[in-house]
Amino acid sequence: MEAIYDRTGAVVGWVDDDYLVAREGSVVAWLAGEDIFSRNGRHIGWFEFGQVWDHSGCVVVWTATADGGPGKPGMQGEPGRPGIAIPGRPGLGGAPGKPGFSGSWSGDEWDAWLAK
Repeated sequence: MEAIYDRTGAVVGWVDDDYLVAREGSVVAWLAGEDIFSRNGRHIGWFEFGQVWDHSGCVVVWTATADGGPGKPGMQGEPGRPGIAIPGRPGLGGAPGKPGFSGSWSGDEWDAWLAK
């Protein structure tokens, strides 16, 4: 698992091969290739170049391996990783066309983006 940072450099969760995890250890989204789906199976973005992109093509969160996108702050210390309970994966909806990715931060913070 790799830590995910917000626009302030704080760890908000982790990314694994199949899912995104919140700091407390709950699976908050599913990965299917580059596509990201909510816990309910609705498409909410893309994971590419070490960053999570929203439907507007803006960066929501990033990893230490991020390439491109907006300028990144210094990374804060990484907390210990929690145990993870992996729920059943829902059926996944269709993915919309991918926008051009911008060099901007999303208007949504991590929690607001996940709630969309």
